[in-house]
Amino acid sequence: RMEQLNFIIIKFNCSILLFWGKQDHETPLWIAKKIKTKNNAELITTNAGHFAYLDNNSLFNNLVIGFLK
Repeated sequence: RMEQLNFIIIKFNCSILLFWGKQDHETPLWIAKKIKTKNNAELITTNAGHFAYLDNNSLFNNLVIGFLK
């Protein structure tokens, strides 16, 4: 499955922001660390679970705004 994910993501011609929860048991952090991209991928980890964007919504919103500028 990791090969399938990398096959899809490697086709992206844009920067990628990854926002991952360290306590995510559904999609563990090791998966994020193995994602390969053409362009820079930024990996942000938080003390959150699978729904890190909800657990840390202020941090997530600020990072997305900064990333999109």
